Amino acid sequence: MRWMVCACLILFNAAVTAGEYSPPGLYDVEHYVLANGLRVILKPREGARSVSFRIVVGVGQHDYDCGWQELPHFLEHLLFTGTSRHSEAELEALIEQHGGYSNAHTAAEETVYELDIYSRYAGFGLEFMHEILSDSLLSPDDVETSRGIIEREAGGRPSAIQQWMYRHDIGRTATDKALRQLIPGSNYICSELETVAHISRDEILEAYSRYYVPGNMALIVVGDFSADEMRQAISESFGALPAGQLPERPFRVPPLPGEFAAVQSTLAPVLGSDAEVGMAFRTVGMTSADYYTLFVLQSYLDSRLYETVRIEDGLAYSPASEGGALRDYGVMLVYADVELDAQDRVLDIMKREVERLQEPLDAETVEQVKRKILLQMVQGYESNSELADYYANSVFEYETSGGLVDQEARVEQVSVDDLHRVATRYLSLDRAVVFREVPTLTYGRFYTGIALLILLVLAASGFTLYRRYRG
Repeated sequence: MRWMVCACLILFNAAVTAGEYSPPGLYDVEHYVLANGLRVILKPREGARSVSFRIVVGVGQHDYDCGWQELPHFLEHLLFTGTSRHSEAELEALIEQHGGYSNAHTAAEETVYELDIYSRYAGFGLEFMHEILSDSLLSPDDVETSRGIIEREAGGRPSAIQQWMYRHDIGRTATDKALRQLIPGSNYICSELETVAHISRDEILEAYSRYYVPGNMALIVVGDFSADEMRQAISESFGALPAGQLPERPFRVPPLPGEFAAVQSTLAPVLGSDAEVGMAFRTVGMTSADYYTLFVLQSYLDSRLYETVRIEDGLAYSPASEGGALRDYGVMLVYADVELDAQDRVLDIMKREVERLQEPLDAETVEQVKRKILLQMVQGYESNSELADYYANSVFEYETSGGLVDQEARVEQVSVDDLHRVATRYLSLDRAVVFREVPTLTYGRFYTGIALLILLVLAASGFTLYRRYRG
């Protein structure tokens, strides 16, 4: 998100308007850029009785090479551990006293801070967000305390044995292996478990000074507030932050996979009664013109798998198709939970459904799929929190498209020819990765083994007692 820094205040509304299916007013936002480069999105909603704040910072796990990808997450934790004005406990108490809820998360390409609060305290909410983003102490004691918390969240610091096993694919899921095949040579899938054990405070401070500059951040406010008062308060708080230098963020697009591959989990899971099988395909990112066409294809495959694998053949409870995308590349998965002896049958059905896409779909089917997607849009983004999350996830569109993208229009524009072209380009079985998550032991085999072990112990004990008394 290398956003352009503006020397003056730019004020304009989104260029698109909601259609028949999009939630009313979805794109009717006020967007401007402060002189220091901070991007602001305001969405007043009278009578909502709450205000949702989001701050998006342009730094994520993939800004760092493997071995250092927990650094942005570490920094995110530290911003809640105390400022020059309030301790961590006092910050938490202030949020509770004002009826608020705060949280944060670090993703592949951004870090998002969130606060939902009672509308009467919108001014306090903005002050709170400004305080933790600009005045956190990041003290040595807080660094060590947070280090321990993050390690406990991850299930403890990985041992040398765990790292060796993971490096040799022991205990790694088949889905993880499939993604590594689809995204070769990237820092998307690392060879070892990420840890914060070796990250120093100096490295955290350097990351803060590099990425936490106004031109690399966006502030979103949605809910029941006065736009005039909020603009003024933002100008006096976030607007006073020094501009700083924009960080270099060279997004790396890994090469496309060249051929078909098949992978299987190893000791992941160790015990189970079912397997999970599927296929993975390399696709495009959210900035691609083909993104919404792939979204329609994914929805079509999701419905087809439900009809064939579950309803017609009864081979799985929850077959599905889903996609995941970053800015510049993505993946699509089709998968199902199956009994162990049904793996090949389900994979054959999946292959058949994907092969069908090599021929154009009929127009009526395409319209039905698109209508399903559009009707689902009506049900989304009802609360301030949901709307704020949507705008936070769409901030990059101001850089790449000049404003929020009209999702409804993009879906409606997808044609039969578009679907055929995109399916033949990205969903080729010649470049798919088939994956199987198969338990090492079924519960039946495990309990049988335990029973045999007990019998052997009893037999050995009996033989020992026999020899003792016999002698």
